[in-house]
Amino acid sequence: MAKRLGIWVAILVVSAIMATIPGMADDGGSAAVMVQETYAGVAVKAITNEHGYMLVDIRTNQTILYFNRTAVNENLHSKPAVTKDEAVKIAEKLCGKAYTLVRVTENPYDYDILFERRINGIPVFGEDCYVVVNRMTGKIAAFRKMPVEDVKVRPMVRISKERALEIVEAEDAKLYIVPKIGVVWITTSGTIVDAMSGKILNERIGWLLGERYRTTVDFGKLGRNIKVKKENSGKMITKGIDDNEGAVFRDDDNVCKDDINAAEESMETPRWNGSPWDEDADNFDVVNSDNKVNDILKDFEAVYYSGHGSKYCIGLGGTGDNSNFCTPDIANSRQTRLFVISACYAGGNTFGERLIEKGVECVIGASGKIYDLLDYCQGWATQFWDRATGNEIAMWQRTAHEARIEANEIMWPELCNLDAEKGNCNIYI
Repeated sequence: MAKRLGIWVAILVVSAIMATIPGMADDGGSAAVMVQETYAGVAVKAITNEHGYMLVDIRTNQTILYFNRTAVNENLHSKPAVTKDEAVKIAEKLCGKAYTLVRVTENPYDYDILFERRINGIPVFGEDCYVVVNRMTGKIAAFRKMPVEDVKVRPMVRISKERALEIVEAEDAKLYIVPKIGVVWITTSGTIVDAMSGKILNERIGWLLGERYRTTVDFGKLGRNIKVKKENSGKMITKGIDDNEGAVFRDDDNVCKDDINAAEESMETPRWNGSPWDEDADNFDVVNSDNKVNDILKDFEAVYYSGHGSKYCIGLGGTGDNSNFCTPDIANSRQTRLFVISACYAGGNTFGERLIEKGVECVIGASGKIYDLLDYCQGWATQFWDRATGNEIAMWQRTAHEARIEANEIMWPELCNLDAEKGNCNIYI
């Protein structure tokens, strides 16, 4: 009975968060701080205090983004209190009928749930509803619910997916309606193809998205109002190597180069009260051999990979059979504590699970496809590693679990976010 009561309390809280963040104003904490900004082209009030932050649409007074650090981290070592189906019902109550369920990822500490708005079965670019439900409490830990606008584009398609992939070099593509532009194929390589003419539209759409969906919110500054308990600044129990050394590497695809460079820069950025997490993180660029990957996963505490993947492999820079690093290639007794895999499928499926079996403590990745449109993967890497290392931009250090959720919230739309965790990610590197 207590479990069911907790679920209904979580559902009732949904209406309350449209006015305030649960636990932010009713526990004797500090008063919220409000500033006006723009997020994804929406004029918003940014409201923060010791538990987290939220962005409220000034026109409608509706909350469009919400992050509650207290709810994210509550009771993580307890037993799960809600099932996947119950978590979806909680999220559906928040998102409403305008959105269609796309994905539910069951992680050790949360359910990562994504909805999107569709017209004639085609998703509208950026109009998503992203919800994170704490498995142990049933509370909404974070969400992003973008406003639905009137779409006057006719959802017509003349260019098939196969034809779009012939026009550009990519592994896959997804159809989107882009308001005021038309219907397009967005490929996993980040190229945009007009679904009517077959023209590549990156330059035109890149300018449009930059102007129309401008964001001025400084999420690093928002974090300054969150009070962090002293014990959170220390190390948790260390399973693998603890040397404050980071490494980045990539597949033989130049679209991934800016991603690993961004991660390396964050690892080397000074902390607000001291030296960088790693003042000289190793950038291995394109890696060509299985042995090299195994060495990296033995010698470095935190590792970031960007490239192509499947449920069983990640891509390397070699040829033939050596062009992939797959589950049978993972050596025993790996020591890396945190391995973030920015690739389709790999981190959230068998490959990620096998890494845990072989000794990696935490794997963060995707359960499905991701799309590196207009440098979004680079942006995600920056936001995640700023927080995981606790540099001066992020102000204070987060656990890998918390950094993943917060980076997903910040990076709109949901194209290159990583929804899956394997192993124990409630760790500080």
